[in-house]
Amino acid sequence: MTRTEGKFSDLVYQLVSQIPKGKVATYGEIVAELRQQEHLRGVGSFHLGGGGARAVGNALHRNRDPKVPCHRVVDRNGRLATHFAFDGAGEQKRRLVAEGVKFKDNMHVDLGECLWDERETDIFITDLFILERGHIIVNIQLNFWLGQFIPLKSLTIQ
Repeated sequence: MTRTEGKFSDLVYQLVSQIPKGKVATYGEIVAELRQQEHLRGVGSFHLGGGGARAVGNALHRNRDPKVPCHRVVDRNGRLATHFAFDGAGEQKRRLVAEGVKFKDNMHVDLGECLWDERETDIFITDLFILERGHIIVNIQLNFWLGQFIPLKSLTIQ
């Protein structure tokens, strides 16, 4: 894997990791969001050309980190991935059903019910420290939509 491919894959994993349980995104939505970020992140357009959805699929297929919820990405029709990296479409469906995702039929997610709106604001408290003299430091991760996806790695509030 080239350095640019690695960076592209890392961006895909970062974005996919924001999809909450019970929701799914399409490969095309991931591509569209990465296109919005491209000028900020320096990822070459080679990866986001006409085959961008395929590049996202390939990145997800290569992922071996169980913390990245690759099973939450489906095609534009809500169809499960037939070559899902973690033991096929059956395993992908099992994971999605366990998270409460609704299906139209055996192979298609109900996108009307379960499509992730990446414009939602998510706040995660990652660390809480109580220091001397009553000071509290909270590290949070804030993901919000302002025309682009911007994760803040850490914010200290005192």
